[in-house]
Amino acid sequence: MSLYASLAAILAFLFLLYLLFVLAERRTRAHAPPTYNQPSTSFPSAVALVPEKRHFFLQVHGIYHRNSDGSSRQKIIRSCFPGEVLQLVPEPDNSHDPDAIKVCRSSGEQLGYLDASSAARFTSDMAIGWTFRVTAEEIFAADKPGMVGCKIRIAVLTMSYRTEARKRKKQQV
Repeated sequence: MSLYASLAAILAFLFLLYLLFVLAERRTRAHAPPTYNQPSTSFPSAVALVPEKRHFFLQVHGIYHRNSDGSSRQKIIRSCFPGEVLQLVPEPDNSHDPDAIKVCRSSGEQLGYLDASSAARFTSDMAIGWTFRVTAEEIFAADKPGMVGCKIRIAVLTMSYRTEARKRKKQQV
């Protein structure tokens, strides 16, 4: 075998390895858990870098209804992706629940609401200064055929001054 044929075989082999690596990385990236410190237009970049105190998961409610502007929440949820930064928007003028909190994309499109008991807690926490980072964790098949739901991840970034002081005092004891 000539030198040129050997080099061509080696280059072809390296190219195939490169292609396999690229395909494997794409597949891994598609199934990797989302990162939660992505900068977003809904948060200043400094907030995206704040370490979280803790996190928990909730399901978005009201996903089968249409928004007041007529847009389909199902269509909006289908266009979301895991890891997308979302917003919690209090809705004090809501006629059904003054503690209602909308879950929205950064564009303002509404996915639904937090459940009533969680919304009551979040309303009071937000009022005293708590901050959160909310991301779409999972888009899943809902109970109704052809419908989807959304599980969100809520990270606590900062708590109120009083809560932080109480935690420090507990740690000293």
